Amino acid sequence: MKFVGLRAAASVFVLGVLTACSGGGSGGSPSPTPSPTPSPTPTPTSANVAPTLNVHLSSSTPEEGSTLRIDLTESSDSDGQIVEAHISQYSQGEAVIYKISPETVTLNSAGVAEITVPQVFPLARADYTKPTIKLNIEITDDDGATSSEIVEFEINNTPAVDKVEGFRVFSSFAFDMELNLLSGGDHINDAIYAVDMAQPVFNGGIGIVQITGLRGVATWNPSFDVRTFEDRVPSIHRFLDGAFRWNLDPGPKSEFSIIMKDDDEIAWFADFNSSSPHTFSKKSGIQLNAPCDIKGRSNSGQDIMYVGQDGGGMSILRIDPIRPLGANHEGFNYSIVSNVETGRSLCYVYPVNLWVKPPGTDRISQLDDVIAVDFNSKELVILADYELPAEQHETYRVVAIDEGGIPGLEVVDVTSTGTPGEVPNILWILLSDGQSGGQHRLVVVSVALDGTISQKGYDWSGGVPSGIQIGEVFGTEGRLMDISGDAIIPTFDSNEVVIFEDVQIDTPNHDDMLGPVYTAPMFLDIAPGAHSLVLMRMASINETDMGEGMLISYPDERLIRYYIDMD
Repeated sequence: MKFVGLRAAASVFVLGVLTACSGGGSGGSPSPTPSPTPSPTPTPTSANVAPTLNVHLSSSTPEEGSTLRIDLTESSDSDGQIVEAHISQYSQGEAVIYKISPETVTLNSAGVAEITVPQVFPLARADYTKPTIKLNIEITDDDGATSSEIVEFEINNTPAVDKVEGFRVFSSFAFDMELNLLSGGDHINDAIYAVDMAQPVFNGGIGIVQITGLRGVATWNPSFDVRTFEDRVPSIHRFLDGAFRWNLDPGPKSEFSIIMKDDDEIAWFADFNSSSPHTFSKKSGIQLNAPCDIKGRSNSGQDIMYVGQDGGGMSILRIDPIRPLGANHEGFNYSIVSNVETGRSLCYVYPVNLWVKPPGTDRISQLDDVIAVDFNSKELVILADYELPAEQHETYRVVAIDEGGIPGLEVVDVTSTGTPGEVPNILWILLSDGQSGGQHRLVVVSVALDGTISQKGYDWSGGVPSGIQIGEVFGTEGRLMDISGDAIIPTFDSNEVVIFEDVQIDTPNHDDMLGPVYTAPMFLDIAPGAHSLVLMRMASINETDMGEGMLISYPDERLIRYYIDMD
């Protein structure tokens, strides 16, 4: 069916004509009165049948800013043709908040129109409703008969929260580049570090971007300082903010490290500017086979770094700062003190102060103990420097990670919180079978002062987890800040964030507790297209007992959305 111009048409009715004839002469018998000829019965005119309107929308829940297709091609007129169609926004006498574009909709000759779905204002996201748009669609046939229908669609603004209540997108930040977030910050002026995905290979390497000065978010008019570093790196396996901070103290105001496992290097970037934004440059580097993690000293009496290696165990390095008299650090030299467990993939190392010792030995510790995770064998390994020769770690204890009897699990990520002297030491280990809709497990590991290991497992099924972060997204009141926290696990293939809320409450003797206590996982729906997530507390909106927010990147849209629990 085509929508055409007005077609000329006429209904013709033929009327019979009555004719009178004269008779013969006078004196004759009167002529008989003829019977009247009956008038012909007019042919009845058939009533016009109104056209049939058939509307098809390309989506009932289109994304904000997307194109919506309105298809009337299946509309028809049984006794003529459709000559006109009108599409307008229906408001029921109320003010129109979200207007379609263009406001005057034009259909092509096939009966198809396209409109742009309105963007949703950030403040309107606070009510957790998807705005509904109504369209009044009317068609007219060649006899003037009309048919109309009111159709509606919901704007799929972010987020469509129906699982975790209270979270909302506080604001969205637009950039002129595609960003993948690497690290967040604790305050509004702290830097967010990101990879510029729009130019993943530039000047021979990957560009790192620093985003600072997220001021004005409370007024919906954020301003940024976006700075791309001149130094490039060939690859990024892991990004660590502050790994060298204590080893090079007094040192730079800010520093970070980039582990390039495939390139056998750890690059150290530092800045000596006391104000933000920082001006980073590469100062030094460490060359080792397949490095996959690095941690610095746990107390002020050491100049040691611990480097986990994929298939190479753990190397212990001594750091010798290069610092001209009266000047800032220019970098460092390093030497290898020892290497242990060379056949393991200790891709998470955590220096601690356990002071463990086997029976019958004297504790003569020169270095921190280390809790390490072997990603290949899925084991916890405690390494201790407890006897002579000094500065030589021994394997004190090996414990299998509790996989809960679930087959096919692999280690995805490991993290920890608190300080090495905190007791107990808590690690979070994320396991997955790597299948969307498959089985996944969070294991909370508590290591006591004597090296005793306790494990608690939490299982769920769903999207593939990409990593784990520990924070305070539901607020901080009554929480065990050093050995506790909510577990935040993004699953981008299912457009969800899995959240385990810590329900443990602090007590005067919280050192006797064994870390966080979780109930069933909760699921936060997020907009499709997310690539990365970091936690950040923005001082301009966060009150003292308010939780951290989640910055989630959408490279295809060149947006970063800030989710926060506002309840």
